[in-house]
Amino acid sequence: MKTDNLLIFWDVLLPVLVFALIVGLIYYIEARHIIRYVYRRWTNKPAAGLLGSPGMIINHGLALIGIACMLYGFFIEPYCLEMTTVRIETDKLSVPLRIVQISDMHCDRTERLESRLVESINPLNPDIIVFTGDAVNEPQGLELFRKTLAHLNASIGKFAVTGNWDDMRMTHLDRFEGTGFDVLDQGVQFLEKKGQTFCVAGLGYLKGPDSWPVTGKLKPDVFTVFLFHTPDFVVWLKDLPVDLYLCGHTHGGQVALPWLGPVITLSSMGRSYGRGLNHYDNITTYTNRGIGMDGGIAPRVRFLARPEITVFEIVPKVKAK
Repeated sequence: MKTDNLLIFWDVLLPVLVFALIVGLIYYIEARHIIRYVYRRWTNKPAAGLLGSPGMIINHGLALIGIACMLYGFFIEPYCLEMTTVRIETDKLSVPLRIVQISDMHCDRTERLESRLVESINPLNPDIIVFTGDAVNEPQGLELFRKTLAHLNASIGKFAVTGNWDDMRMTHLDRFEGTGFDVLDQGVQFLEKKGQTFCVAGLGYLKGPDSWPVTGKLKPDVFTVFLFHTPDFVVWLKDLPVDLYLCGHTHGGQVALPWLGPVITLSSMGRSYGRGLNHYDNITTYTNRGIGMDGGIAPRVRFLARPEITVFEIVPKVKAK
C-alpha cells in the first residue's frame, strides 16, 4: 500500500503540482505587474520598467506561449488523428495478420473524429478490429458511438472490452448493441486465417481479479492477443502464453510535456507504459492514446498526445539461413 501511494504521488500528484505551480507563477507575475502598471498610470505615478524589463519580457513570452498552447490543445490537436503502424514478427503464424486498435472514444453529443475513423480504417481491410474500452462521456454520445463502430469493417471479426467509464458510469447503457462487436468480458476466441489459428482474449475492466476463465484457456503454441483497458493487468500475465497485450486508458497522458512525457497516466505502471510500444517479460505491450477525451468537468483538451489509430502488422518471423 505504501508503495502504491508513493507511485500515485510520483506519477500523478507531483508532476501536476509542479506543472500547476510553474504555470500559476508565470500568470501570477504577469497579472501582478499588469495591475501595478495600470494602477500607477491611473494615479500618475512612474510606471516605466514595470512591463519592459528583461525579466518581464521573458515572462510575457512564456505567458503568450502558454496561451498559444492552450488554444492549440483545445482547437487543433484533438482533431489531429494519427495512424501508427507497428510490425511484429512471430514464429506462431505462417500468414500475415492485420489488427487495428482503437480505444477511449469518449463520445460526446458533438462529433469530432468519429467519421474519420471509418474513412481511415476501412480502406486498410483489417482482419481484426479491437476496441479497448471507454465508449461515451454522456448518454447523448451513445448513438454516435454505436453508429461509428457499426460502420467499421473487419474480415474476421470485431472485438471489444469495457473500460472504467463503461463499467462504473452509466451502467444501464448497452454500448455495443448493433455494432457487430463481440464483447470479451471474460472471453476467449480461437479464430482462423487461411488455416492458421490465433487467439483474441479479453477481460472487462472489473473482471481483472477473476481472470482464470480466460487465462486458463490460453495455449502456448497459438499466437494470442490479450485485451484489457489499462496497462496494469499485464503484470498478472507474466509466464502466461500472451504475445501481444493491447490497452488504452491513459490517453497518452492527454496532456504531455517535452522530455517528461505524460503528465498523468492514472496507471500503476507509471509513465513508462503511458503510451506506445513496450515489453513486459516476454509480452509485447501497446498502450493506445485513444480517440476522445475525458468527460465530466474535465476540459476537452489534448497536448502532445494526439488521437491515435494503431495498425499491427503481425508477420511470420523470417528464419535465419
